Amino acid sequence: MAGELFARLVHRNLLTRSQLSEGILTLLDFAGDLICDIPKFWDYVAQVVAPSVSKGALIAADFFPAAAGVLAKQDDDYPAK
Repeated sequence: MAGELFARLVHRNLLTRSQLSEGILTLLDFAGDLICDIPKFWDYVAQVVAPSVSKGALIAADFFPAAAGVLAKQDDDYPAK
């Protein structure tokens, strides 16, 4: 539902792709902290990202490398035990 909303906002030029991407990347930057309190965090992120990509609001080739960089930083900050 939220992903479809974001896609509509982008298509109506009320939100830019870069604003959407930046917002999701900011959320991902806090993933390590949020996952403790929100066990379904990744499910919720997928509910936003998947519709946004499938409807063209996010361009996968642009977004996923940036997301991978943010998540790699999380691995450095929260190493596996």
